[in-house]
Amino acid sequence: MLGAMPRAKHGNQAKQFYAGFCKRLLEARKKRGLSQNDVARKMEVSQSSVNKWESKPCLFDLSQLNKLAKTLGISVSELMGEDDTRKDRP
Repeated sequence: MLGAMPRAKHGNQAKQFYAGFCKRLLEARKKRGLSQNDVARKMEVSQSSVNKWESKPCLFDLSQLNKLAKTLGISVSELMGEDDTRKDRP
């Protein structure tokens, strides 16, 4: 019974992380003026996959993270929601 709380907490943290990932992905795509189809073509996936990544917390294939960040013109750190020190540079 003691183990139930940490698992529940970890599950909530994961949901929050993926919800944030979805939001950052959507915002980055729109900021670049890309459609879901544009991203899908560059990522070599279907448009429905991009829609799924943006609209609901899901498991994203992390092996594609670098390619996605490059497609969106942002760093992996930005996409993952980590502080990006480049923002402080002139």
